[in-house]
Amino acid sequence: MKRKRTYQAERVEQIDIEVLFPLVAAGCIVALDVAKQKFVVALATFAGEVIKLFRFNHPTETRRFMSVVEALRSRVEPGKLKAAMEPTGTYGDAVRHQLVRAGVPVVMVSPKRTHDSQELFDNVRSLHDPKSAVLIAKLCAMGLSTEWKPPPTTRVRLRALVDLRRHEYGREEACFGRLEAVLARHWPEYGQWMDVRKQKTALLLLAQTPSAAGVAAAPDETKAFVRRTSRGRLGPALVEGLIADSTGTMGVDMVPEEEQLVRTLAVEALAARQRGEELEDEMRKLTTDDDVFERLSRWMGVHTAAVIITSCDPRQYANARQLEKACGLNLREKSSGEHRGRLSITKRGPGAARQMLYMFALRMIESSSVVRAWYMRRRGYTEESKQRAVVAVMRKLVRALFHVAKGAEFDPCKLFDVRRLDIDVATIKDKGGREQRLTPRTTKRAAVRTRRAKAASTHAST
Repeated sequence: MKRKRTYQAERVEQIDIEVLFPLVAAGCIVALDVAKQKFVVALATFAGEVIKLFRFNHPTETRRFMSVVEALRSRVEPGKLKAAMEPTGTYGDAVRHQLVRAGVPVVMVSPKRTHDSQELFDNVRSLHDPKSAVLIAKLCAMGLSTEWKPPPTTRVRLRALVDLRRHEYGREEACFGRLEAVLARHWPEYGQWMDVRKQKTALLLLAQTPSAAGVAAAPDETKAFVRRTSRGRLGPALVEGLIADSTGTMGVDMVPEEEQLVRTLAVEALAARQRGEELEDEMRKLTTDDDVFERLSRWMGVHTAAVIITSCDPRQYANARQLEKACGLNLREKSSGEHRGRLSITKRGPGAARQMLYMFALRMIESSSVVRAWYMRRRGYTEESKQRAVVAVMRKLVRALFHVAKGAEFDPCKLFDVRRLDIDVATIKDKGGREQRLTPRTTKRAAVRTRRAKAASTHAST
């Protein structure tokens, strides 16, 4: 009995256009399943009937594939040839660029639709490269695709700056993690007085004097250095406590090579932070004419606004619900009969946008009294629901984001029902009707000063 080969794909060298042209003369869809190297192409009619499946390796055989496309374009009437593919990362961008240069319009098919239709046409719940190409062709023929348009140059440059900023942040976090581990061994008291993640002075001190023995040997120089680098923001009690603990530290003595390690990590962390600030300045200069970016950056910060603009630009959506869905924050449920499934977010769309929205929600919970009050009330619905409450704040803020991008000022009293919260609205608003102390950095600095004052008083009493 002969085995069926429904999804058998040939090599690109075996394709004979002369044989295929009569079948696709009325219109042709070139559907590509994108991979790192092995691409699968489905040639189909405008009705979705697949005529031929073939493979080619990218980039060694891409020119051969483009010759097939050129042959089709030269013989098919204008407007009767288009290419379809999925927006899967960057591996297909080079081929898409060549198709656009050749004058072939490109449409994008959602990977979610391809996944959901795997059992629709052949009643087999399976998915592989040739079948994915066939499904892309059929979905394109059904009109379930969107036209791809090249992004503006400013958007491309901003996306590159965002990627660079993420790279510098990763370097900085790697240095912080290693510093915490080394200091826990050799100078465990350092973290009680200085915070390497939030204080530039803490890194500068480690870059100059990386060991507790060095600080204990030169207390006067340390005091002068901390006072000069912090510009007097760190009180004398804090510096005295740091010096006292360095004299009687419980850590292991450092050898010169370990001191060099700490100094190198501190210098690299400072360089990464400085580079991150320079990149944010470049983002501001690049988007001086973008009113939406200006409004979002004033509220959310430059880096957060840049990630949102480059991944889920609010201008692309008609309402706040569409933006919420694009960010993967809309809810889904799977229930049947008496079984009630637990609600969860879909997590569709770019994960970078959700990550930045999560960090922004934490900052707003800390800085805004209205957001914090709603968060605490939402957290009390169920036990151990802290994480779910943060996600609930994210879903609220992403809707406010849409309106701020449209030109509205952020007002938490419009976003949350303050009548159900145990707060006095009159005390949290100024004469202009805006909430006081919305900047996370201001509130954070006040909390840090309070914590340090308590630590200094405790150390002085002991």
